[in-house]
Amino acid sequence: MCESVAGIVKSNKEETDHQLKEKLNDIEFRREELLRIRKDVVSEIDGLSIYRQRIMKTQMSVGRNSLAICQKCLNARERRLNIDLVRDDVERELLKEREMIKEAENLLGRVVGEICEKIRKLKATLYHIDNDQENKECNLQIDRRNVALKNTDFNLNTCQSILYPNKPVTIDEWEQQTNNNVIEANKEVNSSKQLRSYIDTIIKQTIDGLNEQKDATNKAFTHRNEQTQEAKKKLELRHSEVLKQIAAMTDNIAQIKNSISDKEGYIALVKERLGSRCQRPEAEVTRDLTEANLVKELYVLRNIVANLQQMLCEVRM
Repeated sequence: MCESVAGIVKSNKEETDHQLKEKLNDIEFRREELLRIRKDVVSEIDGLSIYRQRIMKTQMSVGRNSLAICQKCLNARERRLNIDLVRDDVERELLKEREMIKEAENLLGRVVGEICEKIRKLKATLYHIDNDQENKECNLQIDRRNVALKNTDFNLNTCQSILYPNKPVTIDEWEQQTNNNVIEANKEVNSSKQLRSYIDTIIKQTIDGLNEQKDATNKAFTHRNEQTQEAKKKLELRHSEVLKQIAAMTDNIAQIKNSISDKEGYIALVKERLGSRCQRPEAEVTRDLTEANLVKELYVLRNIVANLQQMLCEVRM
């Protein structure tokens, strides 16, 4: 009888030891799965955090540099004067560039918000994984101790009652909890990878669009500068021609004035001669050929002076 009972007890203990070892293997396997997926979750959190920092720096750079430079150009062009204050291609490209920069800044802000939300979900998933992993560690320690226990050990519980939880967890529920945590973690990790890929695409498209618009604006500036330089050269050439015309006109006026002054000397001479001949005595005062020639000379000189004065008036006008 004693041998039969001893055999049953030994068999039960061996079966229990086997089940404990199987349970330990199962717990260790699930713990390793949790550690593996935890590593992926932490890696995604770190990766998204780096993305968030880079995008926030890019957003600040876009606002402080690109937008500020574009606005500075627009403000500077407002100081143009008169006919130069036109809405040209440069103005349109600058306004378009400013709008694109603002849209890019808003887009980067929304991307940062999406990253923060995804980090929050990953941290929530990490919390459940850590909690499950901590429970698995505790369970491992307990069952490892149970495997190591022998019936000959001291301080074994021989009198304390065993307390069972009011609602013990079934094996299926226990397995499903870890499975759910792993599935949810994989889901969030894959979603995070897709988000990072989407962000890379969006950032590339945004940067390419801004660079293309910057090139279009620079091209408009170059073309406008060429037009301005050409107009400036034409104005300078015209200015030079006008100066030459003014100089020629000034010389002409001086020549006309000199000619009038010269002719006035001749007129004074003719008048003096006529006056002198009027002083001839008695019968000597005759209208001879000399008299007629002097009168004719005076008439001609007066006509010449009148014509020169008319020319002078026309030139001055």
